[in-house]
Amino acid sequence: TSRLHTMQAILYPNGDIRLQYLQVDMATSVAVGIENEAGTQGIQICRGGTGSTCPDSGSAVLFRATPAPLTLTSPAVVALAAGQSVEVRASLNGLGLAAGNATLQLVLTDALFGKVVVPVAVNATAAAVLAINSTRALGPVPRLQDVLFTIALDNQLGTAALSVTGVLCGTHNVTLVSAVTVAAGATGTAQLRLGPQSILGPQSASVQLIHNDPAPASGSNFTLSWDAVVGLTTAPAALTIPAVAGRPVVQTVTVNVTNASPYPTRVTPAPTLAERVYTVSYPALDWVEMDGTNGTVAYP
Repeated sequence: TSRLHTMQAILYPNGDIRLQYLQVDMATSVAVGIENEAGTQGIQICRGGTGSTCPDSGSAVLFRATPAPLTLTSPAVVALAAGQSVEVRASLNGLGLAAGNATLQLVLTDALFGKVVVPVAVNATAAAVLAINSTRALGPVPRLQDVLFTIALDNQLGTAALSVTGVLCGTHNVTLVSAVTVAAGATGTAQLRLGPQSILGPQSASVQLIHNDPAPASGSNFTLSWDAVVGLTTAPAALTIPAVAGRPVVQTVTVNVTNASPYPTRVTPAPTLAERVYTVSYPALDWVEMDGTNGTVAYP
């Protein structure tokens, strides 16, 4: 009997590949891995239930790309006349390096004299690698109220913890609720606050995160957009009703509620008491004796 699995493959610009499994009907029937187009090279995670990691429902497998740390950027073949010199350039890609000291080699091969090896010493420092979405749309927001919202933080390529300590927004009142730390290789969220708006209608702002990524490839800014609306209005805005203390009296309260925004909404009335007063009566006492030793009270 054939079995169906629900999964997706995500290809990242840096070469990483993530396989996410929403529903796996039977893990022992799954073969997981990647291979080249010709099928001559590949990486196998598991097959038929055997292997270091076989996915089940709700799991994922991440293949990390490890590009060559040193690649040639000058011409691959250079013809040199007697006594001539030429500059050979190579580029360093820290994505393929672990944190710490390493020695790479630039090998020059000559048809006449053989190989010349140039050692390249590298001190790779651990660093956070921030990735964020370029936009965040809030939709309709109440004009005169604070609005809390979250943004996704990605530090999956980082080799050090990512710290987000604040935000900058020159046009609107946008603040970071509290500092956030995302571990290396992980994802997280940051909660931000949009302050009350004085202008109605659609608006947007550029928000910059303050963080410890020394060179964020995707940038530190995102565009925040929202539509400031009036929301609900009531008529009257406040009521005063008579009541007789200590007597059960039924009063009918009528308030007209109007949705002043261009968006449909749903209202759930819930009458509550903002303040409760309790009256407690105690019998009169002639005197009360306090025992200072154990705090007991003796009545006559």
